[in-house]
Amino acid sequence: MPFSFFDPELAKALFHLAGESEFGVLGWPLAILIVLRRYQSFVAYGFTASIVIAFFIGQLYLVQIEHSVAIVHAFAIRLQYILYRYELVRSHRAQTIEPQ
Repeated sequence: MPFSFFDPELAKALFHLAGESEFGVLGWPLAILIVLRRYQSFVAYGFTASIVIAFFIGQLYLVQIEHSVAIVHAFAIRLQYILYRYELVRSHRAQTIEPQ
């Protein structure tokens, strides 16, 4: 956004009309409105680009979360299988070692 589009003389006149000689309570909102009026298309393009970028970042995080859940799920299944085999071995040993 080139600085040459901003008219400082217009800003001074508007600040004077608002009753503020420097950036005060009425000065900042007025300055923001002046900048938004001058750079309206740039602001719209910036918001549009940031929305699109945020969407793709959200999709990336979604894929990462799905991948993490799949890894934890596979680990839980493997752990359950190992514990099941351990219980089978333990019960088999208990049956074979029983006193007669």
